Amino acid sequence: MRTVERSAGTQLNAFEGMYHRNGWLAAFTGIYVLSLSGLPLTGGFIGKILLVWDAIRLEAYGSAAALLVCLLFSYYLYFPLIRSMYMLPGENKPVVPSAAPTSFGLGAAAVLTVALGLFPGTVLGWFADWLGQSLS
Repeated sequence: MRTVERSAGTQLNAFEGMYHRNGWLAAFTGIYVLSLSGLPLTGGFIGKILLVWDAIRLEAYGSAAALLVCLLFSYYLYFPLIRSMYMLPGENKPVVPSAAPTSFGLGAAAVLTVALGLFPGTVLGWFADWLGQSLS
């Protein structure tokens, strides 16, 4: 994320202790990472379930198995970032500032990510309606 990169660098250790330096940014980043990894109750989980469901429906069992293996691999890759943000101190790291518009945008996207996981039919229906109106 650009905000973290500007204040602490581009390595994984730049996220150490982010919870203590900017709690909201850590929460939003955590939601996005959990969604990318496909954890239930997030939009990423719904996307992965739809892909696996369609692969099984089309009898592409190899693809479904590959998706599930990649899902497990994503947990291995993404959870060190969560651990770094919440479980490491990061005392000597600078505070991560974020402007109000940036925080608002990140917060709105995080709410939408969770809403998509909790109410996928409703949120996808809103998007379909919006796209149908904007394309015509």
